[in-house]
Amino acid sequence: MLFFSRYGYGAQAASHLRDHFGNVSVRNVGSVGGNLWMRHAHPDFASDLYVVLEALGARVGVRGADSAETEVYDLGQWLGVDMEKKVILFVYLPALTSQHVFM
Repeated sequence: MLFFSRYGYGAQAASHLRDHFGNVSVRNVGSVGGNLWMRHAHPDFASDLYVVLEALGARVGVRGADSAETEVYDLGQWLGVDMEKKVILFVYLPALTSQHVFM
């Protein structure tokens, strides 16, 4: 119950992703990281997932091959980051209760 009290959008976001993103075959072989990499490599790539994550205030954690530090970026910032020899370690979704309103 704690999850849904801290992430009030969780059930609605999951339902939206299930009902409106790709078809079953695409969802079975795709990944969040792959979708974000496509958006990074091809700025004109129409990524619905990127738009949803950006609206939620998601951030990405990135680490380079020669670094012990993880850098965290807003999605918009991350699009400008040189990703040579770097990987996405995580996508952070902020805790937003059902009291938050998106306009």
